[in-house]
Amino acid sequence: MKYAEVLVAGNFSGTFTYAIPGAFENHVTRGSFVKINFRNKILIGIIDRLYPNLDSNTGFAVKEIISVEINASVSGDFLDYVKKAAAYTMAPLGKFVAAIHPELIEEKTSETLVCMNILSKETSSREAIAKIVKKNSNKITLKELQKTAGVSSSLLRTMLKDGDIALFCSTERKVQNGEQQLNFSANLSADQADVSSKIIASQKVCLLQGATGSGKTETYAHILYKHIKSSGQGLVLVPEIALTTQLIRRIALLLGAEVTVWHSSLGLKQRIKNYTAIVSGNAKIILGTRSAICIPFHNLKVVIVDEEHDKNYKQEDRFYYHARDMAVLRAQYQSIKTVLVSATPSLETLWNVNCGKYDKFELRERFAGASLPNIHMIDMRKETPRDDYFLSDKLAAAISKNLSRGLQSLLYINRRGFAPLVLCKQCGYKFESPNASSWMTKHRHRATGKALLVCHHSGYTMPMPESCPSCMARDSFKSCGLGSERIFDELALLFPDAGIMEYSSDTVRTAGQVEKALQHIVANDIDIIVGTQMIAKGYHFPHLTLVGIVDGDAGLDGNDFRASEHALQMLLQVSGRAGRENIQGDVYVQTFDTERKVFSYLKQQDYQKFIEWELKNREMLKLPPFGRSASIILESRHELKLQNFSNQMRNHLPPSSAINVLGPAPASIFKLNHMYRMRFFLYAARAVNRQKYIRNWIDNIKLPSDIKLSIDMDPISFF
Repeated sequence: MKYAEVLVAGNFSGTFTYAIPGAFENHVTRGSFVKINFRNKILIGIIDRLYPNLDSNTGFAVKEIISVEINASVSGDFLDYVKKAAAYTMAPLGKFVAAIHPELIEEKTSETLVCMNILSKETSSREAIAKIVKKNSNKITLKELQKTAGVSSSLLRTMLKDGDIALFCSTERKVQNGEQQLNFSANLSADQADVSSKIIASQKVCLLQGATGSGKTETYAHILYKHIKSSGQGLVLVPEIALTTQLIRRIALLLGAEVTVWHSSLGLKQRIKNYTAIVSGNAKIILGTRSAICIPFHNLKVVIVDEEHDKNYKQEDRFYYHARDMAVLRAQYQSIKTVLVSATPSLETLWNVNCGKYDKFELRERFAGASLPNIHMIDMRKETPRDDYFLSDKLAAAISKNLSRGLQSLLYINRRGFAPLVLCKQCGYKFESPNASSWMTKHRHRATGKALLVCHHSGYTMPMPESCPSCMARDSFKSCGLGSERIFDELALLFPDAGIMEYSSDTVRTAGQVEKALQHIVANDIDIIVGTQMIAKGYHFPHLTLVGIVDGDAGLDGNDFRASEHALQMLLQVSGRAGRENIQGDVYVQTFDTERKVFSYLKQQDYQKFIEWELKNREMLKLPPFGRSASIILESRHELKLQNFSNQMRNHLPPSSAINVLGPAPASIFKLNHMYRMRFFLYAARAVNRQKYIRNWIDNIKLPSDIKLSIDMDPISFF
């Protein structure tokens, strides 16, 4: 009997040994998908290694593989990429296995039973089942066997676990006849055509940088076309689901072919259909969010990472990885062309350009002769709004003028809800989430006017009480701060005849709602849009000429060393929505500190000079990209036990002059979903092996069962 080392989907590291039943020996190879009995559960696995015999002194009983998917597998180079990704991120290897194989074996399958040579128990029922299988030449479905033998489904499940019977799973797939024919329809400018040809010729990872509205989408669509027009597949990654709606139409129109979508909001049937199309090669053009980089494509030739700077590419639930970095890593193992695209590239990417690892190509002018918008700073220390108002007279006047011209305005406020804090004027009581160490945000239902309190971190929701829970005073609540709903209400009072839309995750939740909202905006049915970061990037609105940034200071302070970088990226991106056609755009930024260095670069719209300034600061502090960092996050329901264990970890730190370790310290959100949280932060020179240091550290500490430890390499957020 042969044996296999199997990568098991789940929270597991390493591989597990399974025997290969004789009936499967000619049908398995490295990369085959299998089902196995793992701790009395049927789980999905991938064969990583095969070998002819097993050391007799293993000290454990070896179970047999239950079933094999004969129509699907992954290549050896893809498996090597996955194992390298897990090693770098220090995430459990089984988490990546689950990500690359989310639906396939759950599809409708045709299962052929195979009887094992020796029954584990010689009962009359089991012997009868063996005879039926042999009589049917080992070709009978599980349902047919149960009906013919007159046995219970539980007995068959037990026999599967015992290895008496095994299943071949043959997924039913509809294969298209012939390749989709692509036809690139856009007329590229000389600059676009030149950049496209140079990127295609480059042997490195390429950065495509260009001002907002410079025609980056048309350029990378041409690169897609050139790589997959004869054969192969192309993947376009986007950081948010909301960006897929408009981009699907643009790419489909540019390339004359269907675009297959992949993201978490697809229904199960659609996910199965799209996944099957991708892994079988029927889908040529795929548009997806970060999890798409984990799919085992049939013949992936090119990956485009649009808005590569966006922090939403970082996966931070279940396990940690950065989709942009995974795309670059995958390219190394599978010879895939990778193009990173942004108007405001990350410092890490630009550092790789400066080091010669990446090639950089620029589109310097806006498409069709459009000009960059004018930037106007509004000093809110001098332009004080009326009581309980947040829009200055100067910004309100600019919106009024834009309305009179029949043009659209966008008010940007990256804060959902009505107000981020509600307090009692009598006793000072504040509403704190019971599930997280954060204040409850006030939301107001626009149709009914009823107020809700929502925790944006845990999702906990409660109705606004009529009286203060502390002093019982009635009508004593004060809403502090501003959110998108409050700005919407203020605009409705200032401009009662205007068509106003709030565009946030509270108002556009589904793909259908996103599409409907975008159609109204593009058709100029909406006069004023109040939007969060969902609308700040990637969109092209031909009638939008004015952008008002309500709180320009948001995000510029805090414990994140990337705060200035992320803030300027967002400010430039949202500014870039204005004046993308032949009408001059204007951007108004409200701030209480006009002297901030970031605003000088915003006014000049000179991202390159900001990068030079920021790189000097980072180099002086030895922060990324000049060094590398990692976070260790500890979580538990027991606060005191967590703090004691965190201190114990600190006492077991391996000595090192090359690595600095800060902490333990309470996380910014100390309590989240009933779990208390502590953090360590590590930073070191680029040449230092952080993984080895962390492994030596945590392997020498026994982790209590009620404490969860997570590792975030190259952290983006520090909440």
